[in-house]
Amino acid sequence: MLWVTKGAAKPILTPTQVSPRVRAVLFICLAVVPAALQPVPARGEGGRVLELEYLESFEPHETEEIVGELFGDRPVPEARYTIDAYIVRYSSYYPRALHAAGDAADEGGTAAEHAAAEPPAGEHTAGDGAADATGDASNEQEGGGHKAVITAQLFVPRRDEPSPLYLFAPGTTGLVDACRPSREHIVGIHWGLYRAHVLAFVGKGFIGLLPDYTGFGEADRLQPVFHARSEAKMMLDGVRAVAELGAGDEFPPSDPERVYLAGFSQGGHAAFAAAEHREEYAPEIEIAGIVGYGPTTDMPTLFREFPVVAPMVVKIFGELYGADRFPAEPMLQTRWREDLERHVTRQCIGGMQSFYPWSARELFREEFADALFGERLEQEFPEIYRIMRRNSPGLIAHGVPAFILQGSDDIVISPESQERFVHALREAGSEVRYELYEGARHDTRQVGFDDVLEWIGGQK
Repeated sequence: MLWVTKGAAKPILTPTQVSPRVRAVLFICLAVVPAALQPVPARGEGGRVLELEYLESFEPHETEEIVGELFGDRPVPEARYTIDAYIVRYSSYYPRALHAAGDAADEGGTAAEHAAAEPPAGEHTAGDGAADATGDASNEQEGGGHKAVITAQLFVPRRDEPSPLYLFAPGTTGLVDACRPSREHIVGIHWGLYRAHVLAFVGKGFIGLLPDYTGFGEADRLQPVFHARSEAKMMLDGVRAVAELGAGDEFPPSDPERVYLAGFSQGGHAAFAAAEHREEYAPEIEIAGIVGYGPTTDMPTLFREFPVVAPMVVKIFGELYGADRFPAEPMLQTRWREDLERHVTRQCIGGMQSFYPWSARELFREEFADALFGERLEQEFPEIYRIMRRNSPGLIAHGVPAFILQGSDDIVISPESQERFVHALREAGSEVRYELYEGARHDTRQVGFDDVLEWIGGQK
């Protein structure tokens, strides 16, 4: 049972019982139920709803006005439903530092995980396909990190039947809390108008979830950018949280057989990471499909074609895996290596695009750049390459159908590189629809909107 935490305790009103013009904030927490009455959980604590905050409601014409800013000169999708907007906070996990190979996982896992013996060095569990002889697969199980709180924007259409879930991960915005995507519409930043994108789908009848990445929302934390397992947990725990809300009588349910994970750029990396790690982290979840808008899933390719984000990755991976395993010194030129932490934390993605060079040859040291472009990282920088491969998700045989939308003039990932990923994804057993949009750049969300609706409609 969900309870209002302000005023007299009583069951929360459903949004349809509240005037759509009411702007009061409702803080809702899970009631404390005696432990003896609770079933033994089949999983860890990831995905537990911690707080739900009602924000406002949008009539269809209001939704169309918001969405219209994103679509510009393109036809604005018709909104069919009144939408209720919330902030939801749910539990997940930070990655633990992986400096020492083979350390046992520490806290927060399931009983089965705590009881399981640590695998011998070099072995890994299902879903850790890129694991290697360093043995850090065991470090990255569900219990392998401190508990985190994910903040997400939740949009719910007022309709009677269960709704499909459209969980969207945004593109890279930065490492620090000031760069969290949920600030975008509040302070008038234009990183990608991500709220408008999700509202376009919610207006068609989807429940929409737009999470901030792990680390956002806490001033002393950095986003573990492009760390595949952190992204996977954030996505899968979001699915769990929406399902938990819908399991009660107070909240409209989502359809568990129509869960769609989508993402733009880094968000595509996150969506494919979730598919890859679902089996061992959240096997109860069924993913109906993945939508990738210019997804950047391959780390060596990203370093070659969009090196602007590489300093953030070098900083984060150096902390997670250790400076001895993912060192900045052999990769970044001296001027870009000096004061690395200050430069990647003092600005968001727009500032980094102006500060760092767009040419990999200007950012990286000559030896590293030669190996990167010559595809010799595995031979010349084996540990760096191994970690990059561990965080290049999607190609473990997960069998989830995917729709990849690519712009012909994309300056972040080239069509040739995307097509190689599509081919590898098909070889791994996934059914993939691939569309190349002539004249489109990196953002294919608007040009492909109708195609995505059509593809989703054909999945179930």
